[in-house]
Amino acid sequence: MARWMAAVLSVAPLGLRVGAVASGDTLLVGDAAGAPDPVTGEGMSLAILSARAAAEAISRGAPQDYERERRRLAAGSDWLGRWMLRATRYPSIADRVVSSLVQHPDLFTKLLEISVGARREGDLTLAEVARLVV
Repeated sequence: MARWMAAVLSVAPLGLRVGAVASGDTLLVGDAAGAPDPVTGEGMSLAILSARAAAEAISRGAPQDYERERRRLAAGSDWLGRWMLRATRYPSIADRVVSSLVQHPDLFTKLLEISVGARREGDLTLAEVARLVV
């Protein structure tokens, strides 16, 4: 039997969306710039990539360019996280997705590439989406 060993001190949503991540010379990086839902496991890599993008924008004297790049970097993990969480609402579909990813490691690789920004979600074909849930 499980039991709490200490009082729960806080509960917060996991994952964070923010509005602007750049204002003048102020740039938000890491979790301050928003964090994907932890279901994707992309928080640390996104934080590191965001810091690099911010440094590059600053070094070019164009901090305003960071906003667009940060959104691009986060797009894949945001999309995959929303998609995965939606699938978990329907256990039978979630089970089929997991089975399909085991049977089709190339499709799993493609989803991971989308998550890290190496591909766009538009690279996923309708046939691949169908293979995930059928």
